[in-house]
Amino acid sequence: MTESSFSELSDDIVLNIFSKLEDDPRSWSCLACVCTKFSSLIRNICFKQKCSKTIPSVCADLLSSSSVPPGGWASLHKLSVCCPGLHHAGVLLGHSDFGFERDIVPDAVPQASRPSSEPYSSKMEKESPSGSGS
Repeated sequence: MTESSFSELSDDIVLNIFSKLEDDPRSWSCLACVCTKFSSLIRNICFKQKCSKTIPSVCADLLSSSSVPPGGWASLHKLSVCCPGLHHAGVLLGHSDFGFERDIVPDAVPQASRPSSEPYSSKMEKESPSGSGS
């Protein structure tokens, strides 16, 4: 594969561009799949900065014993976005800020897709026409 001029940019410039995309965690996830350079920058620098900014007390507690949280910065960032416990503790924004309603909140599932509480056979009897099909 040929090198593009974008690959010649310094890490500082690339990180500046990535910082403009930090509002939606899906952007960084997509960018991390582009190349190993992007993945490394996002996992080691972007996630660290975002976690330090959004959950400083958690970072301080975790980093008192080591320089990297258990599981790495990507894992801590994922917890900060997806963990409902942190939301109830007042650490996070609402889950709807990132479009995760369907993944996190079971009540957001539309009524039509919820399984029926009725047994299968009684449901079939209600839906099938009376008679044996002649």
